[in-house]
Amino acid sequence: MVSGKLIGETNTLTLHIERVYSEYDTIAAFACASLLALLALLTLIGQELLRTADKPRNFALSQVFKRN
Repeated sequence: MVSGKLIGETNTLTLHIERVYSEYDTIAAFACASLLALLALLTLIGQELLRTADKPRNFALSQVFKRN
């Protein structure tokens, strides 16, 4: 199971943020939300690194020595 909202059974980070925010624990909610945002940014950076690693590295040289 990836996520769910069974009280006392499951707890994802987004549900935890909602719970601590509703309990007026704004410092913990902000800390968890910051952690979630950092994880999202790291995922995007990793995706971009994998995407650029898949491209040929000598693209510029292949264009210079391109045969007509």
